[in-house]
Parts: sequence; structure tokens; C-alpha cells
Amino acid sequence: MKKHLIILTACSLFAGMSIAQSSKRTTAHNALEDYKKYHEADALKKAKDNIDAASQHPETGIEAKTWVYRGEIYLVSYEHSIQVEEEKQKDVSDPKKKNMVAYTNTSLDELKTSYESYLKAKEYDKKKIYTEEIGSALPRIMVHFDNKGVADYNAKQLGSAAMAFEKCYEVTGVMGKPDTSVLNNAAMTYRMAGDIPKAMDIYKKLVDMAYGKGKTVAILSNIYVSNKDTASAIALVAKERQVYPTDMDLLTTETNLFLMTKKRKEALSNLQSLIAKNPNDAQMNLLVASIYDNMANPKDDKGAEMPPPPEAEDYFNQSVTYYKKAIELKPDYFEALFNLGILYYNRGAKMYNKANTIKEAALYNKESKKADEVFRTALPYLEKAHEVNPKDKDTMKSLKTLYARTEQQAKYDKIVEEMKSN
Repeated sequence: MKKHLIILTACSLFAGMSIAQSSKRTTAHNALEDYKKYHEADALKKAKDNIDAASQHPETGIEAKTWVYRGEIYLVSYEHSIQVEEEKQKDVSDPKKKNMVAYTNTSLDELKTSYESYLKAKEYDKKKIYTEEIGSALPRIMVHFDNKGVADYNAKQLGSAAMAFEKCYEVTGVMGKPDTSVLNNAAMTYRMAGDIPKAMDIYKKLVDMAYGKGKTVAILSNIYVSNKDTASAIALVAKERQVYPTDMDLLTTETNLFLMTKKRKEALSNLQSLIAKNPNDAQMNLLVASIYDNMANPKDDKGAEMPPPPEAEDYFNQSVTYYKKAIELKPDYFEALFNLGILYYNRGAKMYNKANTIKEAALYNKESKKADEVFRTALPYLEKAHEVNPKDKDTMKSLKTLYARTEQQAKYDKIVEEMKSN
């Protein structure tokens, strides 16, 4: 009889504990309702204390009802915290600004707890009894994560902003409507915050999701390049070019990679495609001109001049054509004006140096005059460049040399004075 009595007593005790935990859940719910009615913070604390106890019990802790209550209690408590922070902003008149400051000043802990609780509720709700409650809470949580991301981003708190955006995306996925634009915000903000590994992971996902097409691929490629992993950048772009063969962002990115790795002919092939689609793009014409310029006047990795290729004259003429086209499209294009002037300047200098090796006076004079003609051709472009950007020292130095070489004393004196004042 004693043995049976002990068993009966143990069972009664266990049942009593279960009832007690169920009572705590009811107390928590009632405390939440009291808060909603009277807006007293103590009621929220009472609700959290009791629902936490109920959620940790082996019986009530595996019931969806407990986690729905816990999710709602912590969500309301988070919203209460936002309201308290808003009320502290006595000197802020703009409601939107006041709201953003409140989000920045409020920890996400309670919101995370709410979200995790609803996930637990969803897991335990096998009979879909609480689908409506969970479904109505998730959009509220999503908006809070998004607002927190925006607020912290504006407050330059980039790490926490990125995390909030990432959580916001996670919630939209649970809702069945994953918002890739929010995930892109997370990737961008992680990158700005300097968390490159995290940014790369997300950008890889975005590429796989085809978000942003070539633009996203280009961003990921640039991150690889920044990490000195040009090989991965090239492999990525080559693969995605098969997927988006006409994407301009991707074509431009591939072209830049070709230029970076000194594959100038491949770069030119791409640029010709770009110009065919954008014939009136001054910057594109400048880029093509610069490539031809570099091919006509090759240099090694240390910047020392290399022997010109057999096609150097053709490359020079192509460079002149595209520089002039860029200037035609944009008459005040400093870079095109300066580069074309320097192209002629360098050509004249090479001709002059070659003439100096000639011992025969008549032939020297002939070749020297040819060099002077090229110097004079350079002048109007450099003068226009100086007009567009009168502070550029390289332009002034080049003009000083050209004025001396072409015996224009008045202009020489003037540019010398300008150089002194700058």
C-alpha cells in the first residue's frame, strides 16, 4: 500500500506542476491584456516572467499556444520600448525623425525573441490552429526589422543595420514572399560596414537568385578584385556572361577585367560592342581611345617604355579618332582634351629626340620641323584643357614646354606666372 501511495502522490505532484505552468501561461496572457487596457509597464514584466516560465516547462513548452502568447507578449513589449524612446525625444518635432531615433535607441532583443517564439509556435502548431495569429504577427515583425535597418543605416550604425535587413529578409521568407531587395540592402550595408565575408556570402546568393542580373555580378566581381582574387572575378564574369550575353553592366565589368589583366585586344572587342550600342557615349569613346593609346605606346609593369608593336601607327590613328569623337560629343571633356594633347606631345617629343641623333644639318632641320608641327597640333587641345581646368598642374607644365619649343614667349611668360600662383 505504501508503494502505491508514493506512486499516486508523485503523479498528483506532476499533474499539479503541469497545472501550475498552465496557470502561469494564463497569468501571462491576462497580464498582457491588462497592459493593453491600462498601459502599465509592470503588467508587461509580469507577462514576460510568467510566459518565460511556461515556455521552459516540458509540457507547456511544447504547446503552440505557449509560444504564440510569448511571441505576442515580446512583440508588444518591443513596441512599448519604441514608444518609450519616442516620448524621450522632447526636442524633436518631426514624427518620422522621432520614430527613427527611437528605433536606433531600442535593442532588437525583444523583437528577436518574439520572432523566434512565433517560429516555435509554427513548428508545434501541427493542426494549424494558430495560423491566423502567426500570419498576422509576422508582417509586424518584418516592418520593425526593416525600420530598424533604415534607422541604424541613417545613424551610421552599419553593422546592426545590415543584421536587421538580413532578419527582415528572413521573415519575408517565412511569410512565403522572400524580398530579395531587402537582402540586397543587407549585402550592401555589410559591405559598407567592412564585413566583406558576410557581404560576399549574400551577394553569391543574390547572383544565384538572378537578382539584379549583371549589376549584382559586377558588384561581386569588384569585391573579388578588391580581395586580390582576380581569377575568381574572371571566372564569375565568364560564367555569367553565358547567362546574360547582352547585359551592359556585365559587358563593362568583363572589359575592365580584360584591361586590368592587360588583355587589351579582348577589351577592345567588348568596347566595340559597347560603342555600337552607345555611339554617342563620350566616356566610352574616351575609353576606347585610351586603350588604343596604350597599345600604341606600350609600357612594362614599372612604367618604362617598351618597343612599339608593328601596328603602332594604326593604333595611334585609331586613338586620335576616338579622342576626337569624345571631344565632339563633349567639347569641355577635360580628360579627352588632355589625353589627345599629350598623345601629340609625346609623339612630337619622340620625333624630336630622334632628330637629335641626326648629324646632318639639313636632315636634322627637316625632322626637327616635323616634330614642331606635331607639337603645334598638341597645343589647341592642351590650351582648351587648361581653359576647362585651369588648376591642373600637368597641363600647365606641358604648355610651358610647348610654348618654349614653339617660341611663343608671351604665352610662355603667362603660363609661368599662372604656375607660380598655383
